[in-house]
Amino acid sequence: MLAEQVKAGVVSEGPGRPIADVLTEQLGNQLGTSSSLFMQAEQIISSLKAGMRVATVPQQLESVFAPPVQRYLISWMKYDPVKEIAKLDQPILVVQGTVDTQVDVADGQMLAAANSKAQLLIVDGVAHMLKDATLDADSQMATLTDPTLPLDTTVANGVVSFVQSLP
Repeated sequence: MLAEQVKAGVVSEGPGRPIADVLTEQLGNQLGTSSSLFMQAEQIISSLKAGMRVATVPQQLESVFAPPVQRYLISWMKYDPVKEIAKLDQPILVVQGTVDTQVDVADGQMLAAANSKAQLLIVDGVAHMLKDATLDADSQMATLTDPTLPLDTTVANGVVSFVQSLP
């Protein structure tokens, strides 16, 4: 009855690379790869990858590496998204926005290419939180902080179509 109505599927939006690589790239772009602050960030990332928490984090990096977040980052760094998605047996929908400043279209393409059961939905003008945005910093920030901004309709319709197509 109910068990017969449950459809298995996975919807994903996220990096196609290990999070340590994504953080290194993002911080390098923001801080400059030759800055001392970036070098400190690289050391913190290296420690977290090794499973070791960092007691002292520079104030400018607190938003990324705050002590309460470190356990989460350590657990996340154990996984390579491409390897994990390749293991899945269920149908997969990978959704990627073209104005996502966290991860880009190449990440979505890597995830989708990792599994023959994956479909890729690239949505123009959609940010990381799957809401409409531009590349403007204020527009990007609004998608993260304004809970009244709705999910993009193309995303919503794509997810509904995907779920309805499940066996």
